[in-house]
Amino acid sequence: MIKSSLVALTLAVSGFSFGQTVSDDLTWVTTTTTTTQQSPDFQDCDDGIVNYRITAVTEDFQRHASGSGALFPAVTGTNSATSVSIDITFNTTVNNLRIKLVDLDRDASPIHGNPEESITSISPAADERILQGVGPLGPGNSVIPTVNNQDCWIEFNSASNVTFDFIRPGRGYGLIIDSIQWDCPESECPCPADIGLQAGNITNAGVGNANLVVSSSGEAISSLIIEMPAYQVVTDPECRECNTANPESYGSFLNVPTILGVTGVPYEPFGAIGGVRKIRYDFATPTVINQNIALQLQFPPVLDLSCCKNVVNYCLNVTLIKDDCTSCEYDVCAQNGTPPGVKKRTTAFQKAPTRLNDGPMHTMMTENDFQLSVNPNPTSSKINATIDMEDFESAEVFLYSVEGTLISQSQTKDTRFSMEITTPGNYILTVTSNGKRASQKVMVL
Repeated sequence: MIKSSLVALTLAVSGFSFGQTVSDDLTWVTTTTTTTQQSPDFQDCDDGIVNYRITAVTEDFQRHASGSGALFPAVTGTNSATSVSIDITFNTTVNNLRIKLVDLDRDASPIHGNPEESITSISPAADERILQGVGPLGPGNSVIPTVNNQDCWIEFNSASNVTFDFIRPGRGYGLIIDSIQWDCPESECPCPADIGLQAGNITNAGVGNANLVVSSSGEAISSLIIEMPAYQVVTDPECRECNTANPESYGSFLNVPTILGVTGVPYEPFGAIGGVRKIRYDFATPTVINQNIALQLQFPPVLDLSCCKNVVNYCLNVTLIKDDCTSCEYDVCAQNGTPPGVKKRTTAFQKAPTRLNDGPMHTMMTENDFQLSVNPNPTSSKINATIDMEDFESAEVFLYSVEGTLISQSQTKDTRFSMEITTPGNYILTVTSNGKRASQKVMVL
Protein backbone atom coordinates (compact mmCIF):
# COMPACT_ATOMS: atom_id res chain seq x y z
CA MET A 1 0.00 0.00 0.00
CA ILE A 2 1.25 3.54 -0.76
CA LYS A 3 2.82 5.29 2.21
CA SER A 4 3.08 9.10 2.29
CA SER A 5 6.42 8.98 4.14
CA LEU A 6 8.20 7.18 1.28
CA VAL A 7 11.35 9.00 0.14
CA ALA A 8 12.31 8.61 -3.51
CA LEU A 9 15.90 7.54 -4.22
CA THR A 10 17.91 8.78 -7.19
CA LEU A 11 21.24 7.21 -8.05
CA ALA A 12 23.96 8.84 -10.09
CA VAL A 13 25.65 5.92 -11.79
CA SER A 14 28.85 6.03 -13.81
CA GLY A 15 28.43 4.31 -17.16
CA PHE A 16 30.55 1.42 -18.39
CA SER A 17 30.25 2.38 -22.04
CA PHE A 18 31.30 5.52 -23.84
CA GLY A 19 27.74 6.85 -23.54
CA GLN A 20 27.11 9.36 -20.75
CA THR A 21 24.65 8.12 -18.10
CA VAL A 22 21.63 10.33 -17.44
CA SER A 23 19.56 9.97 -14.25
CA ASP A 24 16.11 11.54 -13.92
CA ASP A 25 14.08 11.52 -10.67
CA LEU A 26 10.91 12.80 -12.42
CA THR A 27 10.61 16.05 -10.46
CA TRP A 28 9.20 17.58 -13.66
CA VAL A 29 6.01 15.48 -13.40
CA THR A 30 3.06 17.73 -12.61
CA THR A 31 1.50 17.71 -9.14
CA THR A 32 -1.96 17.75 -10.73
CA THR A 33 -3.65 14.74 -12.29
CA THR A 34 -2.69 14.00 -15.91
CA THR A 35 -2.77 11.09 -18.34
CA THR A 36 0.30 12.06 -20.37
CA GLN A 37 3.28 14.37 -19.90
CA GLN A 38 6.44 15.20 -21.83
CA SER A 39 9.77 15.32 -20.02
CA PRO A 40 12.11 18.29 -20.41
CA ASP A 41 14.96 18.05 -22.92
CA PHE A 42 18.04 16.35 -21.46
CA GLN A 43 21.14 17.87 -23.05
CA ASP A 44 23.69 15.62 -21.31
CA CYS A 45 24.33 13.65 -24.50
CA ASP A 46 26.93 14.84 -27.01
CA ASP A 47 24.94 13.66 -30.01
CA GLY A 48 21.70 15.52 -29.37
CA ILE A 49 18.79 16.12 -27.04
CA VAL A 50 16.97 13.18 -25.40
CA ASN A 51 13.43 13.44 -24.06
CA TYR A 52 10.57 11.05 -23.39
CA ARG A 53 6.83 10.96 -22.74
CA ILE A 54 4.99 9.05 -20.00
CA THR A 55 1.39 8.04 -20.68
CA ALA A 56 -1.00 6.27 -18.31
CA VAL A 57 -3.06 4.61 -21.02
CA THR A 58 -6.01 3.47 -18.88
CA GLU A 59 -5.82 5.77 -15.82
CA ASP A 60 -3.93 8.90 -14.72
CA PHE A 61 -0.83 9.84 -12.69
CA GLN A 62 0.84 12.73 -10.87
CA ARG A 63 4.07 13.54 -9.01
CA HIS A 64 4.43 11.64 -5.75
CA ALA A 65 4.03 13.52 -2.47
CA SER A 66 7.74 13.05 -1.66
CA GLY A 67 8.55 15.62 -4.36
CA SER A 68 9.96 13.24 -6.96
CA GLY A 69 8.82 10.13 -8.77
CA ALA A 70 5.45 9.52 -10.44
CA LEU A 71 2.44 7.85 -8.76
CA PHE A 72 0.02 5.54 -10.67
CA PRO A 73 -2.93 5.95 -10.44
CA ALA A 74 -2.86 9.54 -9.24
CA VAL A 75 -5.57 9.25 -6.57
CA THR A 76 -5.09 5.79 -5.10
CA GLY A 77 -7.56 6.24 -2.26
CA THR A 78 -10.65 6.46 -4.46
CA ASN A 79 -9.59 4.94 -7.80
CA SER A 80 -10.76 1.31 -7.93
CA ALA A 81 -9.09 0.20 -11.18
CA THR A 82 -7.26 -3.14 -10.92
CA SER A 83 -5.00 -2.54 -13.95
CA VAL A 84 -3.04 0.54 -15.03
CA SER A 85 -1.29 0.46 -18.41
CA ILE A 86 1.86 2.60 -18.66
CA ASP A 87 3.73 3.71 -21.80
CA ILE A 88 7.21 5.35 -21.81
CA THR A 89 8.35 6.56 -25.23
CA PHE A 90 11.73 8.20 -26.01
CA ASN A 91 12.49 10.39 -28.99
CA THR A 92 15.46 8.13 -29.81
CA THR A 93 16.81 4.71 -28.89
CA VAL A 94 18.75 4.80 -25.60
CA ASN A 95 21.09 2.18 -24.15
CA ASN A 96 20.99 0.43 -20.75
CA LEU A 97 17.56 1.84 -19.93
CA ARG A 98 16.83 1.33 -16.21
CA ILE A 99 13.46 1.97 -14.54
CA LYS A 100 13.15 1.86 -10.74
CA LEU A 101 9.74 0.76 -9.43
CA VAL A 102 8.85 1.31 -5.77
CA ASP A 103 6.38 -0.25 -3.33
CA LEU A 104 5.17 -3.43 -4.98
CA ASP A 105 3.29 -5.55 -2.40
CA ARG A 106 2.93 -9.31 -1.99
CA ASP A 107 -0.32 -10.60 -0.40
CA ALA A 108 -1.33 -6.97 -0.53
CA SER A 109 -4.79 -7.04 1.05
CA PRO A 110 -6.60 -9.75 3.00
CA ILE A 111 -9.80 -7.81 2.30
CA HIS A 112 -9.42 -8.60 -1.40
CA GLY A 113 -8.46 -12.25 -0.90
CA ASN A 114 -4.70 -11.71 -0.72
CA PRO A 115 -4.12 -10.64 -4.32
CA GLU A 116 -0.67 -9.33 -5.14
CA GLU A 117 0.54 -6.25 -6.91
CA SER A 118 2.63 -7.09 -9.97
CA ILE A 119 4.01 -5.80 -13.25
CA THR A 120 2.90 -7.75 -16.31
CA SER A 121 3.08 -7.59 -20.12
CA ILE A 122 6.52 -5.94 -20.13
CA SER A 123 7.46 -4.98 -23.68
CA PRO A 124 10.10 -5.30 -24.97
CA ALA A 125 11.14 -8.27 -22.85
CA ALA A 126 13.10 -7.01 -19.84
CA ASP A 127 16.67 -8.09 -19.27
CA GLU A 128 16.04 -10.72 -16.59
CA ARG A 129 19.43 -10.38 -14.90
CA ILE A 130 18.72 -6.78 -13.90
CA LEU A 131 15.68 -7.47 -11.74
CA GLN A 132 16.67 -6.72 -8.16
CA GLY A 133 15.21 -8.60 -5.21
CA VAL A 134 12.30 -10.20 -7.06
CA GLY A 135 13.90 -13.28 -8.55
CA PRO A 136 13.41 -14.39 -12.17
CA LEU A 137 10.68 -12.98 -14.34
CA GLY A 138 7.34 -14.68 -13.75
CA PRO A 139 4.92 -16.11 -16.33
CA GLY A 140 4.08 -13.77 -19.15
CA ASN A 141 7.21 -11.65 -18.62
CA SER A 142 6.01 -10.35 -15.25
CA VAL A 143 7.52 -9.01 -12.01
CA ILE A 144 6.02 -10.59 -8.89
CA PRO A 145 7.21 -9.24 -5.52
CA THR A 146 8.55 -11.58 -2.84
CA VAL A 147 7.73 -9.25 0.10
CA ASN A 148 5.62 -6.18 0.79
CA ASN A 149 7.00 -2.73 -0.14
CA GLN A 150 9.27 -4.31 -2.77
CA ASP A 151 11.59 -2.09 -4.81
CA CYS A 152 13.10 -3.31 -8.06
CA TRP A 153 14.95 -2.17 -11.14
CA ILE A 154 14.08 -3.33 -14.64
CA GLU A 155 16.75 -2.90 -17.31
CA PHE A 156 16.57 -3.03 -21.10
CA ASN A 157 19.72 -3.33 -23.19
CA SER A 158 18.34 -0.73 -25.56
CA ALA A 159 14.86 0.62 -26.18
CA SER A 160 12.90 3.58 -27.48
CA ASN A 161 9.49 2.48 -26.18
CA VAL A 162 8.58 0.49 -23.05
CA THR A 163 5.07 -0.58 -22.01
CA PHE A 164 3.81 -2.60 -19.06
CA ASP A 165 0.70 -3.09 -16.89
CA PHE A 166 0.55 -2.43 -13.14
CA ILE A 167 -1.84 -4.93 -11.52
CA ARG A 168 -3.27 -4.04 -8.08
CA PRO A 169 -6.08 -5.23 -5.76
CA GLY A 170 -8.00 -1.98 -6.05
CA ARG A 171 -8.25 1.39 -4.29
CA GLY A 172 -5.57 2.28 -1.77
CA TYR A 173 -2.76 0.66 -3.76
CA GLY A 174 -0.43 2.35 -6.23
CA LEU A 175 2.89 2.15 -8.04
CA ILE A 176 5.71 4.70 -7.99
CA ILE A 177 8.18 5.06 -10.83
CA ASP A 178 10.96 6.42 -8.64
CA SER A 179 13.59 7.23 -11.28
CA ILE A 180 14.63 6.49 -14.84
CA GLN A 181 18.23 6.19 -16.04
CA TRP A 182 19.76 5.61 -19.44
CA ASP A 183 23.02 5.80 -21.35
CA CYS A 184 23.23 8.28 -24.18
CA PRO A 185 22.94 6.92 -27.72
CA GLU A 186 26.27 6.21 -29.38
CA SER A 187 26.89 7.51 -32.86
CA GLU A 188 28.36 4.81 -35.06
CA CYS A 189 30.14 4.75 -38.39
CA PRO A 190 32.42 2.21 -40.06
CA CYS A 191 35.49 1.05 -38.16
CA PRO A 192 37.80 -0.35 -40.86
CA ALA A 193 41.10 -0.54 -38.96
CA ASP A 194 43.02 -3.83 -38.93
CA ILE A 195 44.84 -4.83 -35.73
CA GLY A 196 46.97 -7.94 -35.19
CA LEU A 197 49.31 -9.31 -32.53
CA GLN A 198 52.31 -11.61 -32.90
CA ALA A 199 53.23 -12.73 -29.38
CA GLY A 200 56.60 -14.23 -28.50
CA ASN A 201 57.61 -16.49 -25.63
CA ILE A 202 57.96 -15.11 -22.11
CA THR A 203 61.23 -15.77 -20.28
CA ASN A 204 61.42 -16.94 -16.67
CA ALA A 205 62.45 -13.37 -15.85
CA GLY A 206 59.01 -12.35 -17.09
CA VAL A 207 60.19 -10.50 -20.21
CA GLY A 208 58.33 -11.06 -23.46
CA ASN A 209 58.32 -9.55 -26.93
CA ALA A 210 55.26 -8.76 -29.01
CA ASN A 211 54.79 -7.32 -32.48
CA LEU A 212 51.63 -5.22 -32.66
CA VAL A 213 50.37 -4.62 -36.21
CA VAL A 214 48.27 -1.46 -36.55
CA SER A 215 46.68 -0.37 -39.82
CA SER A 216 44.09 2.40 -39.96
CA SER A 217 43.08 1.10 -43.43
CA GLY A 218 43.47 4.47 -45.09
CA GLU A 219 41.72 6.45 -42.34
CA ALA A 220 43.72 9.42 -41.07
CA ILE A 221 43.86 9.46 -37.28
CA SER A 222 45.04 12.13 -34.85
CA SER A 223 45.94 9.89 -31.89
CA LEU A 224 46.80 6.28 -31.14
CA ILE A 225 46.62 4.69 -27.68
CA ILE A 226 48.09 1.29 -26.78
CA GLU A 227 47.17 -0.14 -23.39
CA MET A 228 47.58 -3.35 -21.43
CA PRO A 229 44.33 -3.39 -19.41
CA ALA A 230 44.86 -6.72 -17.64
CA TYR A 231 46.84 -9.95 -17.64
CA GLN A 232 46.57 -13.40 -16.05
CA VAL A 233 49.51 -15.52 -14.91
CA VAL A 234 48.62 -19.16 -15.64
CA THR A 235 51.96 -20.66 -14.57
CA ASP A 236 51.89 -23.28 -11.81
CA PRO A 237 51.80 -21.27 -8.54
CA GLU A 238 54.62 -23.42 -7.15
CA CYS A 239 56.88 -22.02 -9.86
CA ARG A 240 56.32 -18.39 -9.01
CA GLU A 241 58.96 -16.44 -7.18
CA CYS A 242 58.36 -15.61 -3.56
CA ASN A 243 59.29 -11.94 -3.88
CA THR A 244 56.28 -10.89 -5.95
CA ALA A 245 54.56 -9.12 -3.04
CA ASN A 246 53.32 -6.43 -5.39
CA PRO A 247 52.25 -8.23 -8.56
CA GLU A 248 50.64 -5.01 -9.88
CA SER A 249 54.15 -3.68 -10.49
CA TYR A 250 54.36 -6.12 -13.41
CA GLY A 251 52.28 -6.45 -16.55
CA SER A 252 53.76 -3.38 -18.20
CA PHE A 253 55.61 -2.00 -21.23
CA LEU A 254 59.40 -1.87 -20.91
CA ASN A 255 59.87 0.32 -23.99
CA VAL A 256 58.11 3.21 -25.70
CA PRO A 257 58.65 2.87 -29.46
CA THR A 258 58.68 5.86 -31.81
CA ILE A 259 56.01 5.82 -34.55
CA LEU A 260 56.47 7.94 -37.69
CA GLY A 261 58.80 10.27 -35.80
CA VAL A 262 56.38 10.73 -32.90
CA THR A 263 57.56 9.76 -29.42
CA GLY A 264 54.87 8.09 -27.37
CA VAL A 265 53.87 9.47 -23.99
CA PRO A 266 53.81 6.71 -21.34
CA TYR A 267 51.10 6.78 -18.72
CA GLU A 268 50.24 4.56 -15.75
CA PRO A 269 46.44 4.59 -15.46
CA PHE A 270 46.34 2.60 -12.22
CA GLY A 271 48.67 4.80 -10.14
CA ALA A 272 52.41 4.91 -9.60
CA ILE A 273 52.99 1.20 -9.00
CA GLY A 274 56.15 0.69 -10.98
CA GLY A 275 54.96 0.03 -14.50
CA VAL A 276 53.69 1.65 -17.70
CA ARG A 277 50.48 0.17 -19.10
CA LYS A 278 49.40 2.87 -21.52
CA ILE A 279 51.24 4.71 -24.32
CA ARG A 280 49.67 7.58 -26.24
CA TYR A 281 50.78 9.01 -29.58
CA ASP A 282 49.45 12.39 -30.76
CA PHE A 283 50.12 13.33 -34.38
CA ALA A 284 50.48 16.98 -35.39
CA THR A 285 48.27 16.36 -38.43
CA PRO A 286 45.86 13.46 -39.06
CA THR A 287 47.97 10.53 -40.27
CA VAL A 288 47.31 7.19 -41.95
CA ILE A 289 48.91 4.45 -39.85
CA ASN A 290 50.33 1.18 -41.18
CA GLN A 291 52.92 0.09 -38.64
CA ASN A 292 54.54 -2.92 -37.02
CA ILE A 293 55.20 -1.82 -33.44
CA ALA A 294 57.79 -3.84 -31.51
CA LEU A 295 56.87 -3.97 -27.84
CA GLN A 296 58.81 -5.37 -24.91
CA LEU A 297 56.64 -6.54 -22.04
CA GLN A 298 57.26 -7.31 -18.37
CA PHE A 299 55.32 -9.89 -16.37
CA PRO A 300 55.96 -11.51 -12.96
CA PRO A 301 59.08 -13.74 -13.03
CA VAL A 302 59.14 -17.42 -12.10
CA LEU A 303 61.85 -19.65 -10.63
CA ASP A 304 64.75 -20.30 -12.97
CA LEU A 305 64.12 -24.02 -13.32
CA SER A 306 63.70 -26.14 -16.43
CA CYS A 307 60.34 -27.40 -15.15
CA CYS A 308 58.95 -23.90 -14.59
CA LYS A 309 57.62 -22.30 -17.74
CA ASN A 310 56.37 -18.71 -17.60
CA VAL A 311 52.92 -18.60 -19.20
CA VAL A 312 50.75 -15.46 -19.20
CA ASN A 313 47.45 -14.59 -20.87
CA TYR A 314 47.21 -10.91 -21.75
CA CYS A 315 45.38 -8.49 -23.98
CA LEU A 316 46.42 -5.24 -25.61
CA ASN A 317 43.79 -2.59 -26.20
CA VAL A 318 44.30 -0.28 -29.18
CA THR A 319 42.29 2.93 -29.63
CA LEU A 320 42.45 5.01 -32.81
CA ILE A 321 41.10 8.56 -32.49
CA LYS A 322 40.05 10.63 -35.48
CA ASP A 323 40.32 14.39 -35.79
CA ASP A 324 36.58 14.79 -35.04
CA CYS A 325 37.15 13.17 -31.60
CA THR A 326 35.41 9.91 -32.51
CA SER A 327 37.33 6.76 -31.67
CA CYS A 328 37.58 3.11 -32.65
CA GLU A 329 38.66 0.47 -30.15
CA TYR A 330 40.13 -3.02 -30.60
CA ASP A 331 41.31 -5.77 -28.23
CA VAL A 332 43.86 -8.37 -29.35
CA CYS A 333 44.79 -11.14 -26.93
CA ALA A 334 47.53 -13.73 -26.51
CA GLN A 335 46.32 -16.88 -24.76
CA ASN A 336 48.82 -19.19 -23.07
CA GLY A 337 51.70 -17.46 -24.80
CA THR A 338 50.46 -18.23 -28.31
CA PRO A 339 49.57 -15.58 -30.90
CA PRO A 340 45.87 -15.02 -31.59
CA GLY A 341 46.27 -14.80 -35.35
CA VAL A 342 44.03 -12.15 -36.89
CA LYS A 343 41.20 -12.47 -34.39
CA LYS A 344 40.07 -9.07 -33.19
CA ARG A 345 37.24 -7.52 -31.19
CA THR A 346 35.98 -4.18 -32.40
CA THR A 347 33.63 -1.36 -31.65
CA ALA A 348 32.54 1.13 -34.26
CA PHE A 349 33.88 4.66 -34.37
CA GLN A 350 32.02 6.42 -31.58
CA LYS A 351 32.31 9.29 -29.15
CA ALA A 352 35.45 8.98 -27.07
CA PRO A 353 35.55 9.42 -23.28
CA THR A 354 35.90 13.00 -22.09
CA ARG A 355 39.34 12.26 -20.59
CA LEU A 356 41.08 9.50 -22.50
CA ASN A 357 44.17 9.51 -20.31
CA ASP A 358 42.52 8.67 -17.02
CA GLY A 359 38.95 7.65 -17.74
CA PRO A 360 37.24 4.45 -16.58
CA MET A 361 38.64 1.20 -17.85
CA HIS A 362 36.11 0.62 -20.60
CA THR A 363 38.57 -1.74 -22.32
CA MET A 364 37.58 -4.55 -19.96
CA MET A 365 34.18 -4.72 -21.64
CA THR A 366 34.71 -6.45 -24.98
CA GLU A 367 32.58 -8.75 -27.08
CA ASN A 368 31.72 -11.92 -25.12
CA ASP A 369 32.74 -15.37 -26.37
CA PHE A 370 29.88 -17.01 -24.45
CA GLN A 371 26.79 -16.04 -22.45
CA LEU A 372 27.37 -14.81 -18.89
CA SER A 373 24.31 -13.63 -16.94
CA VAL A 374 24.24 -11.95 -13.52
CA ASN A 375 21.35 -11.24 -11.18
CA PRO A 376 20.27 -9.34 -9.22
CA ASN A 377 21.99 -6.41 -10.87
CA PRO A 378 22.02 -3.77 -9.39
CA THR A 379 22.56 -5.58 -6.09
CA SER A 380 23.09 -4.59 -2.49
CA SER A 381 25.54 -7.36 -1.57
CA LYS A 382 25.31 -10.66 -3.45
CA ILE A 383 25.21 -11.67 -7.11
CA ASN A 384 24.36 -14.99 -8.73
CA ALA A 385 26.10 -15.70 -12.03
CA THR A 386 25.32 -18.29 -14.72
CA ILE A 387 27.71 -19.48 -17.44
CA ASP A 388 26.08 -20.71 -20.65
CA MET A 389 28.85 -22.48 -22.51
CA GLU A 390 29.22 -25.79 -24.35
CA ASP A 391 31.87 -28.24 -23.10
CA PHE A 392 32.23 -26.36 -19.82
CA GLU A 393 34.63 -27.94 -17.31
CA SER A 394 35.91 -25.13 -15.11
CA ALA A 395 36.48 -21.37 -15.19
CA GLU A 396 38.55 -18.61 -13.65
CA VAL A 397 36.46 -15.81 -12.12
CA PHE A 398 37.82 -12.25 -11.82
CA LEU A 399 36.18 -9.21 -10.29
CA TYR A 400 37.64 -5.82 -11.32
CA SER A 401 36.84 -2.27 -10.39
CA VAL A 402 35.99 -0.11 -13.41
CA GLU A 403 39.46 1.44 -13.02
CA GLY A 404 40.96 -2.00 -13.72
CA THR A 405 42.06 -3.01 -10.22
CA LEU A 406 41.71 -6.73 -9.56
CA ILE A 407 39.39 -7.09 -6.54
CA SER A 408 39.19 -10.89 -6.31
CA GLN A 409 40.10 -14.04 -8.21
CA SER A 410 38.67 -17.54 -7.81
CA GLN A 411 37.86 -20.77 -9.65
CA THR A 412 34.58 -22.56 -10.25
CA LYS A 413 33.70 -25.96 -11.61
CA ASP A 414 30.02 -25.08 -11.62
CA THR A 415 28.13 -23.17 -14.32
CA ARG A 416 26.33 -21.34 -11.48
CA PHE A 417 28.14 -19.53 -8.69
CA SER A 418 27.56 -16.72 -6.18
CA MET A 419 29.74 -13.84 -5.03
CA GLU A 420 29.51 -11.38 -2.14
CA ILE A 421 30.34 -7.73 -2.94
CA THR A 422 29.92 -5.49 0.07
CA THR A 423 31.37 -2.18 -1.08
CA PRO A 424 29.04 0.03 -3.19
CA GLY A 425 30.39 0.88 -6.62
CA ASN A 426 30.65 -0.28 -10.23
CA TYR A 427 32.51 -3.47 -11.11
CA ILE A 428 33.30 -5.75 -14.04
CA LEU A 429 32.88 -9.52 -13.59
CA THR A 430 35.06 -11.48 -16.04
CA VAL A 431 35.00 -15.25 -16.54
CA THR A 432 37.58 -17.13 -18.63
CA SER A 433 37.28 -20.78 -19.68
CA ASN A 434 38.95 -22.83 -22.41
CA GLY A 435 40.63 -19.73 -23.82
CA LYS A 436 37.32 -17.87 -24.05
CA ARG A 437 36.16 -14.85 -22.07
CA ALA A 438 32.93 -13.10 -21.10
CA SER A 439 32.34 -9.99 -18.98
CA GLN A 440 29.36 -8.30 -17.40
CA LYS A 441 29.10 -5.00 -15.58
CA VAL A 442 27.88 -5.16 -11.99
CA MET A 443 26.38 -2.30 -9.96
CA VAL A 444 26.42 -2.49 -6.14
CA LEU A 445 24.16 0.00 -4.37
